[in-house]
Amino acid sequence: MTPLAALADAELVETIRAGRDEDGGATGELYRRHAPMALRLAHRLRGADGSGEDLVSEAFLRSWQRVVAGHRIESFKSYLMRAVHNLHIDRLRRDRNLVHLETLGEHELDLTADSPADELDRIEQADEVRSAMAMVNPRYRCALWLSAVEGRSVPEVAEALDASRSTTAVVLFRARNALRAAYADVLGGVA
Repeated sequence: MTPLAALADAELVETIRAGRDEDGGATGELYRRHAPMALRLAHRLRGADGSGEDLVSEAFLRSWQRVVAGHRIESFKSYLMRAVHNLHIDRLRRDRNLVHLETLGEHELDLTADSPADELDRIEQADEVRSAMAMVNPRYRCALWLSAVEGRSVPEVAEALDASRSTTAVVLFRARNALRAAYADVLGGVA
């Protein structure tokens, strides 16, 4: 057992708050203790949409930011679980404004295309991308749309998602991986 494992949560929080956690040991110990329970709660709240890990990451980040800012947290576990729940509620509110596949529209034939075959190839590829996007969870789909289609920067996407820049960067990374995997499934594992 490490010396940190013997400390109570309140002692670990005080170590972080006082700025004595240079090696991240106290932070890591709190994560080790409470991440499994926070993940169970997040998965129960969010279902199988894959955003439970994001929710827990953001909850830990906000909790630690609050501690580092000097605020006292009586029960880290309770505070963290409440943060997970509150972030879930925030996302439910925000998800009402997500891009839905129906708004992507149908393809129109481009009469200026090099050839009808080229245009049909583009339409087929667009349909494959639409099918892959439908397989990606709504939060990832929204992040991808804002970034790739609308050309928004990470800070702009973060604002739209009501998340931190670092969380948004992780969401975009995971969203691209999810889309890549979904696209491979659409193509039958060829991509």
